Amino acid sequence: MGRTWRGIRALSRAEWVALVQSVIAIPIVILSLKWFGLARTQRRLASLSEPRGRTITDPALARPYARIVTIAGSHGIVRPNCLQRSLVLWTLLRRRAMDPELRIGVAPPSGDEGPRFHAWIELSGEVMNDRPGVAEEFQPFESAVEAAPSAFDR
Repeated sequence: MGRTWRGIRALSRAEWVALVQSVIAIPIVILSLKWFGLARTQRRLASLSEPRGRTITDPALARPYARIVTIAGSHGIVRPNCLQRSLVLWTLLRRRAMDPELRIGVAPPSGDEGPRFHAWIELSGEVMNDRPGVAEEFQPFESAVEAAPSAFDR
């Protein structure tokens, strides 16, 4: 805990803002997914975080935000899963003029287990909030959510 606290204290003002936003956003995203599902939640987050101006594509500028969302998820009031963390990071990056991609993948069943699902964020083809080889373990779907509302969203 001491090392984490030192890391948190070393955050810049912009990173502190992102940390507070993440701590607040995580439970909201969790509830939204539960009540409205992925497609509707992501559309709502997209409408609140439309990138303006020139799009930033440098993954190095996104990595601190991935770390901040991880800190918020580890030390906040709730523990988000990979999809919930990824949606919060996706929103934070979009609010900072980046164009991240939400990736959702599936790993084939092994033994008695069924298929496993996982979510992560990529920016300019680089994984931001997971290990670099995650797309080799989890086959990404072509698109994380559909563009148009489905009958389930009405």
